[in-house]
Amino acid sequence: MISSFKQKLLGLTLLFLCVFQVSYAAHIVGGELTYKCLGDENYRFTLTVYRDCASGGAQFDSFGNTLGTVSIYNGTNLLRNIFLDPPTVEVVPPVISNPCLEVPQNLCVERGVYIFEESLPMSVESYTITYSRCCRNASISNIILPEDTGATYTIDITSTAQESCNSSPIFSKFPEIIICANEPLNFDHSAIDAE
Repeated sequence: MISSFKQKLLGLTLLFLCVFQVSYAAHIVGGELTYKCLGDENYRFTLTVYRDCASGGAQFDSFGNTLGTVSIYNGTNLLRNIFLDPPTVEVVPPVISNPCLEVPQNLCVERGVYIFEESLPMSVESYTITYSRCCRNASISNIILPEDTGATYTIDITSTAQESCNSSPIFSKFPEIIICANEPLNFDHSAIDAE
């Protein structure tokens, strides 16, 4: 479970870092993947993806002609691909913690939530669930060829997690989508684990 938690923490950190570019980003700005063990080898997965909705960039997968796909691996072997239904979409309202800050008019972040269930038989190998999406835009300066670079969200269900019907931790808070330059930033990255 530690590796899954670290992957989720990395995903949220990437979301947090990328969201600063929200006024320039054309596509995906972050996301996370979690699971809940339902018992009897059944799992409910929640894929949350964030996108800049002010730039006119790409829509979420499974809207229009772009079909979203999640891949499930058992060890290093591809078990199957899951085709996602359209997500539930909502605008993420900006939370202002600095009274001197005004929200720019071109700031808009949407959250798309995909939920799907899968049966995964007990295995000595870990299951790895993965989702990939392209792309960033040319305004990002710390990624080589950002227009050709996307994001991948993964989570592992280890054999120990399978045996104990363990669920993944869930982050407690969502980071602010707007902050002031040169101001201190404190954010609680804690997560809740039902077990």
